[in-house]
Amino acid sequence: MKKSLLSFLVILLFAGLLAACGSSDKANGEKEKIVIGYFPNINHVPAMVAKDQGFFEQELGDGTIVEYKTFAEGGSFMTALKTGDVDAGLVGPGPAMNNYTTGADVKIIAGASTGGTVILSRSDL
Repeated sequence: MKKSLLSFLVILLFAGLLAACGSSDKANGEKEKIVIGYFPNINHVPAMVAKDQGFFEQELGDGTIVEYKTFAEGGSFMTALKTGDVDAGLVGPGPAMNNYTTGADVKIIAGASTGGTVILSRSDL
């Protein structure tokens, strides 16, 4: 119970941070799209639960389209994050720290689960 509550709180924090990153210029009726990346494995269950339950969609509102992308390993996720193909997501500590220490322009937002999985976003969000 304690782990599921912690996962839920992390998901809400993550959704709130993404909401703060959104554009306020929606006068033209266009919806903003946020792309969230994760790995389809047990360490990334918070992302899978958020997708299944629609947590990000609920928190970000009707003006935002949430798209999900899965990755097989951390290097391809970090490349997608740095090139703008993904706006935020969950990744293990190795790729996060390797890229952070080499100057990747990303923000480490929070821990996401046991095992060191963290939530990242591009720093321009």
